[in-house]
Amino acid sequence: IDRNNFTASQVRQLALLFAFESNKLDLAKYAYHKTVDKNNYFVVYDVFSFSRSKEELVDYTRKY
Repeated sequence: IDRNNFTASQVRQLALLFAFESNKLDLAKYAYHKTVDKNNYFVVYDVFSFSRSKEELVDYTRKY
């Protein structure tokens, strides 16, 4: 992730590779800074099963 830029759709696909919600959330937060189309980041939210995870990601992206 550090050496590449991603689209929001690519981040979504990467997050789907993880089984645990916390790992998905960590990846989504970390990859946000390397995402070229941050205005489309909403596509990442649907990979989460729990609304709390979605809310945490929304709060995180609003700060940055």
